[in-house]
Amino acid sequence: MDQRNFSLLCRKLEALNYTDSLEPSSAPLVQKLVDDLVHTTESYRALKLKASKHEQEGEQWQGKLEVWKKDSQRLLHENNQLHVELIRQAERFDEDKKQHYLQSKRLEDRISELTFWKAQHVDRYSSLEEENARLREKIQDILGLSDHHRAPPRPAEDAAIIARQPKHG
Repeated sequence: MDQRNFSLLCRKLEALNYTDSLEPSSAPLVQKLVDDLVHTTESYRALKLKASKHEQEGEQWQGKLEVWKKDSQRLLHENNQLHVELIRQAERFDEDKKQHYLQSKRLEDRISELTFWKAQHVDRYSSLEEENARLREKIQDILGLSDHHRAPPRPAEDAAIIARQPKHG
């Protein structure tokens, strides 16, 4: 190692607070160690800077994560409320469906009952019509009218005659 490099090495050591004397025979080894030390120090500083940057990014992500957590909690709460409301609406729908079914059954029963009473009244009306026809014939026989000279029916008079007849139960 030449004198100029040796002097430079000694100044580097002094800058690093190594004030002990250096033997020229050790200079190549010390030069390598100083170079490694400088390289390690620079790497340490770079890693420290990188770690600081990562820490800042981590803090930023932590802030974002907190926002997301709050938003997630809000959405979860809202989702739970919507789920409860959906269950309530389904229960109301089922109850309405049940009530509509029961009302439909009641109306069907009422229709059946009214159909029965209608049939009863139609039968009664038919039997009254038959009885009315028999009574007309009887009246005509009593009055002595023949079949070909028969007078046209008079509904008002026929109704009055029927009204005077005793009712059959």
